Amino acid sequence: MTTFNNYFIWLFHQRDQGNNIADLACDAFADKKWKGTMKGLKQRLIEEPATSPLTMDAYEQSVILYRDQRKKY
Repeated sequence: MTTFNNYFIWLFHQRDQGNNIADLACDAFADKKWKGTMKGLKQRLIEEPATSPLTMDAYEQSVILYRDQRKKY
């Protein structure tokens, strides 16, 4: 398993997973205003009026999964 030093790289590798986090990743990387940080993504999602509860859930799941995977190394 590969270790990821930051959320940006980790999220990039989630794009092809075929789940809600993958959808979040694709949307994040399509967003030209996103600066590539975990905090920045959360802020963008909060500011976007069309953000669904499922998208926010995917974000929260992604943060938990990323942090859990980092703890292993």
